[in-house]
Amino acid sequence: MTPDTFTVLRSLPLAFMALATACASPARENDCAAIIAWVHAHYGERLRGDPQIFYGDFTGDGARDALAWVTYNDGGVQNFGEGALFRDRGGRMAYWRMDETASGENPRDVRIVPGRITLTTTVLQDGDARCCPSGEQRWTINAR
Repeated sequence: MTPDTFTVLRSLPLAFMALATACASPARENDCAAIIAWVHAHYGERLRGDPQIFYGDFTGDGARDALAWVTYNDGGVQNFGEGALFRDRGGRMAYWRMDETASGENPRDVRIVPGRITLTTTVLQDGDARCCPSGEQRWTINAR
């Protein structure tokens, strides 16, 4: 085994662990992989890591839907975050639309109910350097 082969083989468990963490539930593994593939294809080089994926039923049809929070770079020093919405289509996650009402980094306190998604993100405040947002904003995404 060459040193390069050893390095690649040694890094495989770490790559798998990152995917397993992003797609923790075996029932959601295929959904998660499809969402991650869409995000990578859509954002390409601007992407800053895999999306954070939150599952719930925002359509109210009893099937799982997803919010994929994507962090990407605008080409400068600041990263941006936005949400991509995915709906169940015949047992598979399919891209539905982007949300342009919410932005920021580090989404948290995500609540998904029929018709809406609420979340809190970290955003720039007056006086913040573009690199270092320190404010908080609560958002409501219309998911109808």
